[in-house]
Amino acid sequence: MALIKMFPTSDDYVKVCKALILKYPFLKDKEGNGYHTWHMSLKRKFKYERVPLVDDEEVRRMKQKFGHHTKPLQQEENTSKRAKASKKVDIIGEDDTSVASHVKVLQDQYRKTQPDARMVEERMMRTFAWRRREIANGMTVKEAINKYPFLKSPCGLFQEMGRLHDEMNICRRFEDGFKVLVPKVLSLTQRKSPLADLALEEREAALTEDVPGVIAAFCAYFIYNVVYPSRLKNTLIFIQRYVLKMSEVGDKPLPVSVTRVINILA
Repeated sequence: MALIKMFPTSDDYVKVCKALILKYPFLKDKEGNGYHTWHMSLKRKFKYERVPLVDDEEVRRMKQKFGHHTKPLQQEENTSKRAKASKKVDIIGEDDTSVASHVKVLQDQYRKTQPDARMVEERMMRTFAWRRREIANGMTVKEAINKYPFLKSPCGLFQEMGRLHDEMNICRRFEDGFKVLVPKVLSLTQRKSPLADLALEEREAALTEDVPGVIAAFCAYFIYNVVYPSRLKNTLIFIQRYVLKMSEVGDKPLPVSVTRVINILA
């Protein structure tokens, strides 16, 4: 490719990557289309190879045409949500009045020492679609927990996560996922890490330890429709896609760094 052109097209990159994993199947990514990491690495390699060629006419011309330009900063409220507001939500048999009635029941139940679990579940389910529309349309976390106070507790967050993802038991999914992950990580250390001995000693306790706060914090990103913070993004994506096997409509391809970790663990 380098002998043909300095600026390969996307199709050029894809053809080379597909040919590579076809000839060497063990190089195929374990997630996604199978060649995403190779595609990104190849594009980066060409970019670095062109850096010294600042005096080349073609390089100068393409840099002027496709060079990076500063984009105007978007307001934070427009980038803090996972998804755009829903234009249409199917809420059968509910309106402002009925939802307000359900909310009052929920708030009354929350004040009780022993809420009626069956009633709470029923009213939370009946207001679920309405609640999702409110959150997608910009309802803040504070407004959501004030209106639906059972979303304050880990148990309430776990149940809401189940409504979002087909009755998924998020706690069991965490436990099962980490039971698979931990032995793989320990085997990769090959006892080279000073933490390996400690990890082995504490493995059983770690696998059975109850960590509802951590799981609840993870659920909150989905329930309150908040994007992952940049400093934790790759870690949380890894937990979501590899440990919990969760995907959503519109998910972007995995970051290359996450795919590489998954390739190592596979």
